[in-house]
Parts: sequence; structure tokens; C-alpha cells
Amino acid sequence: MEFEGYRRWAATALLGVFTGAVIVLGYRAYRAREVPGPPPAAPAGDEGTGTPAGGTVGWPRREPPAPVGPAPGSEAPRQGPEGREALAVHVAGAVAAPGVHRLEPGARVADAVAAAQPLPEALPGALNLARPVADGDKIFVPSRRDLAPGANLPPEALGADHGPAAAPPRAGAGGREAGVAGTAPGRVNLNTAGVEELMTLPGIGRVLAERIVEHRRRVERFRSIEDLLQVPGIGASRLEQLRPYLTL
Repeated sequence: MEFEGYRRWAATALLGVFTGAVIVLGYRAYRAREVPGPPPAAPAGDEGTGTPAGGTVGWPRREPPAPVGPAPGSEAPRQGPEGREALAVHVAGAVAAPGVHRLEPGARVADAVAAAQPLPEALPGALNLARPVADGDKIFVPSRRDLAPGANLPPEALGADHGPAAAPPRAGAGGREAGVAGTAPGRVNLNTAGVEELMTLPGIGRVLAERIVEHRRRVERFRSIEDLLQVPGIGASRLEQLRPYLTL
């Protein structure tokens, strides 16, 4: 009897322990469903002030400012390769395209003459082709007829502020050669002209021009126009033909 009572007591105790364990486990499961999880992580590479992928602090993206251009309806002046404005030069005379031509800064008289396309009868060698031009210059390209003895130069051979065409200037006047604004077509300087410039004179070809240069080299300089008579091939009649175009 006593043993039977002990078995009943043990069974009851085990049942109570089992029931308590079930209750505790159920309570923990219930609490686990009510506790919220950790907040979701920000997506990698998100643009903003947070930390992007890679672990470095990012900065907000800023759009570049829009370029500032000229005001509507305005036009920027034409400029050369270095940002300087182009030169406006008026070319007249024996050219196929007279008028105002736009030249790059640093251009020479030769560039202006080439832009205006000299005619076959033009004598661009009468000009100082190496002289730099300035904005507003007027260049007159003479022809053989313009430089003939007794010929009257057209008014446009001079600058805008000058009167009727004058005689060729004296040697060294103004330091500029023929056809530049403010001067009349000039004479060829026997003591400085090269072969090509001497060939612009009437009746002077390459052979005579080379003889003149060679004679000048031997005597150092011409002291008078009449010294040309010492050059083989130049006589008195040719000297008189050349005299209106020569200076020292």
C-alpha cells in the first residue's frame, strides 16, 4: 500500500514539472513574437549625407553651374587665335576684291594684298609688303599705269583725311612706303631696294636688277641717281625713264 502511494505521488510531481515547463516555453515564444526586430539597413550606395558602400562618408551630389553666355541678341566681336580682335583693313587699287578685309592680328601688308587678290597688272612690290598693318589702315595697290610718268594717282591712294594726290614723297618721309593710308605711292630707294623691288621699276628685269645690286655692293652706296649710268645696260634715256620712281 505504501509503495502504491509513493508511485502516485511521483507521477503527480512529474506531471506538474512537465506542465510548468510547457507553460514557460509557451510564454517565451509568445514574447518573442511581440519584440520588434532591428531597423532595416540603408541600401548600399545611397546618395545623401549617410555612409555609402565602402565605409567612407559621402557628400551630397551638386550639379555644376550652367555656363554664362552672351546676352541674347548680342554677338561677340570676331577675334584672332590669341583672343585679340581681328584687324579691319581697306584694300583698293589694282585688286580683284577691293574693300574691307578682316585680317588676323600681326598681319602684314602682304597679307592684305593677298586677301584682295592683286590683278596681273598690279605692282605690289611698290609697297612695303613687310610692314605690319593696323586696324583701320587703307592700302592702295598701284598698277603700272598708276606709276607711269605724269600719271595722277586716284584720290583713294591717300588716307581719308588728305586732299588730292600728291607727288611721291621725299626719301624717308614718314618711314612708310607707297599706298599706305596717309601716304602716296613712294619711290624705290636705290640704296635699300632688293632685286625683287627693283624689278617693279619700268624696264628693269632680273638681270638689270642684279647688276644694280652688285654695283651698289661694290661702291657701298649710290650718291646720286646719275650713278646708275655706271651700271652696264642703263643709258641716259633709261635713266630719265626711271628717275620719277627713284630716290636715295
